[in-house]
Amino acid sequence: MFVRTYNQLIEVLILMKNNLPGFATEVGATAADITWVDETLANLIYVRDYCATYDANKKSAFDIKGSYFNGPEGSLVSDFATTAAAVVPNPPLTGGVLFTFREMAARFKLGPGYTEEIGIALGIAGGEESPEPEPELDFDVETKAAFQVEVTFKKKGMDAVRFEFRYKGGEWQNAATVLESPGTFAIAPQVAGVAEQVELRGIYLKGNDEIGSFSATKTAFIAP
Repeated sequence: MFVRTYNQLIEVLILMKNNLPGFATEVGATAADITWVDETLANLIYVRDYCATYDANKKSAFDIKGSYFNGPEGSLVSDFATTAAAVVPNPPLTGGVLFTFREMAARFKLGPGYTEEIGIALGIAGGEESPEPEPELDFDVETKAAFQVEVTFKKKGMDAVRFEFRYKGGEWQNAATVLESPGTFAIAPQVAGVAEQVELRGIYLKGNDEIGSFSATKTAFIAP
């Protein structure tokens, strides 16, 4: 499997947690590798569940999830309001687990006894050589009445686009998930009834998984 989404990594690490100890010799896995799989799986589930109930008015929960999953290797993920010591043994978390996983999977395939059957059991065989390219989102935005904006984009086989906005100097907040193009949604001004300028960005969704990266930031104007 070519892992590119958060949930796919959880699926593969479940296979590894169950099967890696039995194939450690064949793939050259160390005790540290097995520990990493166990702890990372627990942390991925913890972060996913934490973000599902995260206050949308604070820093974007999707930023937190993305930083842990697909951020630079070793980058700090410091936006948690709370931690569970039994699940996250050494907070703050460090990001880039997808990068670390891919390096580990490539190393396992060079193990002295690696076979395709072992790769399938570990969830790392098949499809890696020709992954689908990540879709790049581009969109146009137009000001509408009642503090609404209209966004236009190409779906590129995705299910939806999730848009975020931020006020000048503020943090990103969830705006809307748009299923069809064009789509319209409202953004409340900071001062009731007063027009202002905001910034927008979006990311594709396939099911509940984010696909690719956030689009370039675009400026929008909201007005009565």
